[in-house]
Amino acid sequence: MNQGRGVAANHRGRVGAVALALVLAACAPPGGATSSASRRLPLDSDPEAAGTLAVAAASGPAAPATAVTVTASCPAGSLLVGGGVGTALAGGGKPPSSLHANGSVPTKDGWRATGATGGQPVLAGQTTSFALCAAGGPASTRIVEATSPGPRAARTVAQATASCPAGSLLVGGGGWTGTPGDDPGSPSLHLLGTFPSDATGAPAADGSQADSWTARAGAGGRSGTGLETDAYALCASWPGHRTVARSATRPGPLDPGGSLAVVASCPAGTSLLSGGSLTGLAGGGVPQQGLHLTGSYPSDTQGVPFVKAVAEGFAWGSRAEAGGQGSPPGTATTAFAVCLR
Repeated sequence: MNQGRGVAANHRGRVGAVALALVLAACAPPGGATSSASRRLPLDSDPEAAGTLAVAAASGPAAPATAVTVTASCPAGSLLVGGGVGTALAGGGKPPSSLHANGSVPTKDGWRATGATGGQPVLAGQTTSFALCAAGGPASTRIVEATSPGPRAARTVAQATASCPAGSLLVGGGGWTGTPGDDPGSPSLHLLGTFPSDATGAPAADGSQADSWTARAGAGGRSGTGLETDAYALCASWPGHRTVARSATRPGPLDPGGSLAVVASCPAGTSLLSGGSLTGLAGGGVPQQGLHLTGSYPSDTQGVPFVKAVAEGFAWGSRAEAGGQGSPPGTATTAFAVCLR
């Protein structure tokens, strides 16, 4: 698996401490509205910092072999520290196995999420982007990008890893797969993981301080032309701070059409900054072709996306689906929380 590195963007700015608040800034998708609410985003481990969660949702994807992209933007005066993606049915219920996530990417001002469909249409699908932003926190952040070709042959995977430069702190990251022109490329192409890691792409061990971010994609049952997989490490200049990765793993999803949600929480004395997800064979290797991620997002402690959460608690949720065929024993899904000390 090839790896590369490159600086994609720089972000600068710092404001004084303000009252801690959470604002859900939801964008109404065509043909329907999304709800908005106000909740606290706990950054108690740094009393100088204030947190904001911006959420944007768009209708779709609907037609087979299409994709929808939506961006949640950080408020003025804040810096992006993490983000996520969710693909689901707008009214709830079990989505078809065609719906999957293809991108969860940091940008200059916020977070870009991409949902895609396979060979089946999706009725009432919705793609949601989550941007976690901090004011009075890091002096600066920048995005480091790595690109690997593929996966271009059916039933193969591709992986890219981006690493923060020495002296900076990994606060979050993302992944994307498709063609350089933002085309889905292949209806069966999908993300398998976007997660904190070491420089070789191995998932961060529970309790470790990761310095890299890895994206993993699967080709599914079809080949594609010009496909690539990109990893993005979101790195901060934040003296006196460190992060720790916490993870939770559950077996599955195993049954055809089955789905699974896993939640990772931060320990006492730390605050959630961002998170990631990974689904596949526990020992590595190529999983069954239908397995895919449908979400990697801030959630409550039960795995409900935070924009709809009613329970207390703030954690990171990972949601995977098996597709139309069952997964073999050894298939597992992991949620990662990146926590600030």
